[in-house]
Order: sequence, then C-alpha cells, then structure tokens
Amino acid sequence: MSSPPANFRLTTWPGPLPPEPSLVTVVIVSYNSGPILGRCLRALAAQSEGRFRVVVLDNASSDGWAERLRLPDARFALVRSRINLGFAAGVNLGAALRPSPWVAALNPDALPLTNWLAELLAVARDNPQAAAVGSLQLFLDDPEIMDGAGDCYHPSGTAWRGGHGQRLGPLPQVAEVFAPCAAAALYDGAAFRRAGGMYERLFCYMEDVDLGFRLRLSGRACLQANRAMVLHHGDISGAGASGLARRLGFRNRLWVLVRDMPAPLLCLAAPLWLAAQAALLAQAVSQGQGAHAWRGLVEGVRGLGAVWDDRRRVQATRRVSLARLMRAMTWSPLAALRRGACSKARSPRA
Repeated sequence: MSSPPANFRLTTWPGPLPPEPSLVTVVIVSYNSGPILGRCLRALAAQSEGRFRVVVLDNASSDGWAERLRLPDARFALVRSRINLGFAAGVNLGAALRPSPWVAALNPDALPLTNWLAELLAVARDNPQAAAVGSLQLFLDDPEIMDGAGDCYHPSGTAWRGGHGQRLGPLPQVAEVFAPCAAAALYDGAAFRRAGGMYERLFCYMEDVDLGFRLRLSGRACLQANRAMVLHHGDISGAGASGLARRLGFRNRLWVLVRDMPAPLLCLAAPLWLAAQAALLAQAVSQGQGAHAWRGLVEGVRGLGAVWDDRRRVQATRRVSLARLMRAMTWSPLAALRRGACSKARSPRA
C-alpha cells in the first residue's frame, strides 16, 4: 500500500479532528471532477451515520475546482498530489492517511442517499465473513435505471457492472456478488490492509475486481447491499473518449486473470480469454478504437513478468476451494454478452 510520495501534499484539514474515533474512512479520488464533487461531499455530510472521516485525494486536477472546494466540516480533508497517482494508489493513500476499522471508496460523481453508509455497515456487521459490501448504483439522470448492482466476472477475464442499463426492479436486500464496484463500496479495514489494498499497477479500471478476487481467494465473501444506494453520473474523472478506458481495460483484464486465477482454472480460462479478446478487439476496431485496444494488449503482454511475480504472492494466500470460487463467477457467455446482473440472493445473516 502507498506511503505519501514526494510529490504529494496535505493542503487542508480544517480545525481539530473530532474527539471520537472514526468508524469509517471514506476515500474520494478526484481528477477534474468539477462541481459535482461538492454535491458528493454535501451528501456525505448529511449521512445518518456520522462516524466517518473523508479524505478527498485530488490527483493533480487542472480544472480549478480543488482550489474552490469548500469542505463541509472537520471530518473532511483535501489532499492534493502534484501527479496523477491513479485511482488504486489514491484509495490506498487515503486509507493509509486515516486508518479506520472500515474503508469506503466513493466516486466524486456518486451521490449517496442519506442512509447509504448506515446500510453498508448494517450488512457488514450482519455478515462478518464478508470483507466487502457494495452499493446499488442508479443513474443520476434517471434513477429508475441501474448503473450497476455489483461486479460480475466471467472466466474469460471479462468483468462488468451487473444490471448496467437495466430498469430497476425488485432486488434482494442482500446478495452475493463476485466483487463490489468501488464507485461506492465498503471494505473491512483489516482485510483491506492485509490484502495490500488495491493493486496500484492497474492505475485504474478493474482494480475493484482484482481486490474482490483476492479477498475471495483468502476465503472471504463479497456482498451487495441493495438498500445502500447512490446516484451515479459516471465517467466524470474517466477518459473513455480518449481511449484510456479501452487501453487499460485490455491491459488490466489480462493482468487480473494471470495474477489472480488459480492454476487449474487458468488453464481452462486461457482459450476463453483468447476468444473474448478477439471479439472485443473486433468491436474496438468497429468503433474506431482499435489502436487503443491493441496498445493495451501489447502493454499487458509486456508487463506479464512483473505480474507473474505478483501472482506467486497472491496465490500463496489462497484459502478458498476451487468449487466455491467457481460458483462466484458467471459462466454463461450470454450473460457476459448482455452484461446481465449476476448477484445471488442471500439471507442477511447467512
């Protein structure tokens, strides 16, 4: 996990910290997020569960909003870096600056409803085997449409937000997912630190799937709290239009698969990965982003040496059976193509 680099500075922590211990450290990694970041902070300040601290990690934004940002109260801090550390390193650094029993990651363009944090904590406490709990993400412009109900993972290495773009319907209060989407997720702080936090080599994209994968390898569960809701704009700090998302997606899919998949399943997954990448590359070419996709594949292959070294450390932590891990994945190719929901209903105290 990250320690503060030389090109990082703590610019603002208004007033003394509250005397009571913090239950949750909420980390918001921001890059050119604009005015919606202020709305996110105000929504956090209005939470029914108030025992938290917020670290806003600004990744060298150039839009001027960090300078004009007003923090709601003494629980909120603005931390600025002179370089873009990436989402994964930003979350790790924010969590390390203010350690708490729980770590929450929240996107700057995700507006949590008033009971968001309380609902996440309730599910986590009722399910001590869970190391991570995700939120129900609804589109900010149309809350009747889901942005996602947890991350799904196909053994080809393909991951997606379950239910993305689908109309909101009846959902179980608590469900099991492969991993929570880190746009709005809660992690057991001890498990987060023991796992080494998010994988900083990924920079951004797939880092939440990788962390969920590693937590599952250690024998823990990942759940979805569908009463913990956020309204999500999406891609405020991303760079999909520039091809960054496409490039990092191709690269990071390979790295997560190689790093995290146990050897018996990796042999099965390899031909599935090849077929999926061929289809995704053809899609990228048809959308005018073939060069970005190809660059990501090349970067992925070139970086496999370091990733393989990481793999040895990750696989040494495995405590879960192959059967249990396989049950957490989505095996249907149609579900992967349709980006369907993949959560499985679960009793809150199961």
